[in-house]
Amino acid sequence: IEVEQNIGWLKGVDVKAHINNYVVIAPSDGYQFVNHHKIVEASKELLKAIKPVNSQYDIPESVRNKYHITEKSKTAELFERIAFGLGGSGMRNNNLTELIGGLLFRGVDPDAVLQLCRLTNQNSPQPLEESEFN
Repeated sequence: IEVEQNIGWLKGVDVKAHINNYVVIAPSDGYQFVNHHKIVEASKELLKAIKPVNSQYDIPESVRNKYHITEKSKTAELFERIAFGLGGSGMRNNNLTELIGGLLFRGVDPDAVLQLCRLTNQNSPQPLEESEFN
């Protein structure tokens, strides 16, 4: 089952599901064990609870069928990110970083990347403050 990263899913609980994520555990600086229970496989109920329900970027099934769309391309996801914004708090910095990387990877001029990212931030429901954006 695929799940999306969800920072702040519950108070003190983040769902870390991005390929570049890592987990910090004791004895790392500032971290300590809360318990010593063995790590177990997540239950189906937990996975279902954290699996996103139809994000705003999902293509409706009727449209998928009409236009024979089987999978969305990464480029399509970048266009949708620009149109719909960076998402809610907790994901905006990560989404901005992915957008920058995706555009640069595709050979977009760095000045154009900056302008597209500004537009994306403006299209966000909760835009990043200018200082955080920079």
